[in-house]
Amino acid sequence: MFQQRVEPGGTVALILNTSSEALAVLVGAWRAGLRVLSIPPPTSAQKAHYWPHVSRICVNEQAHLLLSSGRLVEAAKEYPDVEVVNLSHAVGDGAVREEWDSGEFVQFSSGSTADPKGVRLSLDAMGSNVEQLHQALPQDPFVCCSWMPLSHDMGLMLALSSWARTDALPAREGGIRLMEPMEFMRSPTTWLRECSDAGATLVGLSNSAMEMVARRTRSRASLSLESITACIVGSEPLSAATICRFVAALKPFGFREAAICPAYGLAEATVAVTMTPMDVLWHRADLPAEVYAGGSDVVALGPPLPRTDIRISGDRLGAIEIRGPSLLTGYVGAAQAPFTKDNWFRTSDIGAMVADELVVLARSDDVVFSAGQKLYATDMERVLSELTCFDARHIAVVPFDGRYAVVTEVPRSGQHDADTLFKQARNELLQVFGSAPVSLVLVPRGGILRTPTGKLQRDRTASALGNGELEVIATASIAG
Repeated sequence: MFQQRVEPGGTVALILNTSSEALAVLVGAWRAGLRVLSIPPPTSAQKAHYWPHVSRICVNEQAHLLLSSGRLVEAAKEYPDVEVVNLSHAVGDGAVREEWDSGEFVQFSSGSTADPKGVRLSLDAMGSNVEQLHQALPQDPFVCCSWMPLSHDMGLMLALSSWARTDALPAREGGIRLMEPMEFMRSPTTWLRECSDAGATLVGLSNSAMEMVARRTRSRASLSLESITACIVGSEPLSAATICRFVAALKPFGFREAAICPAYGLAEATVAVTMTPMDVLWHRADLPAEVYAGGSDVVALGPPLPRTDIRISGDRLGAIEIRGPSLLTGYVGAAQAPFTKDNWFRTSDIGAMVADELVVLARSDDVVFSAGQKLYATDMERVLSELTCFDARHIAVVPFDGRYAVVTEVPRSGQHDADTLFKQARNELLQVFGSAPVSLVLVPRGGILRTPTGKLQRDRTASALGNGELEVIATASIAG
């Protein structure tokens, strides 16, 4: 289809659902020498703004076609600025045009701290990251079971690494087996059963997904997980306590703790930057107190992948800077990629190198200042999550009124007493960090703003709170 309708170098937009069909269409577009815009499927919270946003992207980037699954095609037709085609019509037409050199990928970042950016990646950069992952994952057989969205960098690269190793879409022996993220959310055990049945050797998880698996897996389940040799965990700040709960929940089914591979990556580096090697036991970071005094729950994220270099901009703690073959070409539009004068890419993450391993402590945007003290929102959220009155997945610490506030969604217990929650939060944070929030804000479930992949958007939540745009159930503050 691409050969007849789009010239090499032309642009198509692809709403990537998590299916072998979507993956095949993506690879086919690259083979036809096309520039592909990757657009995440809509979430329930995006209904009012999603299609105008997609239409604007397609017009601005001169996309000739918008490809989507059947259930989204009809909704897209309300916006006639671009021709909409069902994914199934682009699969298996028999025509092949090998024009790889002119292909490009535009990956829209999650927007966890700002509006999503279109990250431009050459196919050479993506191929380099696939090669790096293959060197770090010398598995045979190579069987990946993934629930992570193809529209997210980690989910896409797991799938592409599997496809490149086996050249099979989908595969019954080796290759990649894909599951829609919502199916995983409804029942993590369904994903575990697929891993068991397929003899999966490679899987990927975020911290919150590990929490979900640990909480909802029952010991009576009939599973066999000893084939998993690499469980890459990344995408979110990692908690050592979460990893321990996950390992304890899956150990009865043969899962080995040595399979845990904490990693660090970002869309601007295609995905992977560091990873704990297979069969090297994960561990907490041994951070000197003078470098970091935020507790012992921080996880070491392994050494840089082959041909990738990392440096820290500060003395021992500072912005993480990267140099390597898988970096972005630039951003879509006028935004300039933050390269240093000597051509290192400066990330928005703050970290340190300890014994040649990367430790990430926070995003620069997640630093909170209180009475001259610099605190990390992720640390405070982790401490609060250990209290029974808070849910780890539904807390955000955000800048507010010159200090900071705790925004929490209504707990499952139904506790609506903001004053009681505020008292407990103040006492705990004051004891651990020597600094207390000025306010606690109770919002409905889903009230904290997130990216389509579930990452907290603290800046946007703080802005909505300050502008009175956040739906608030109750508030408690120092003044009462």
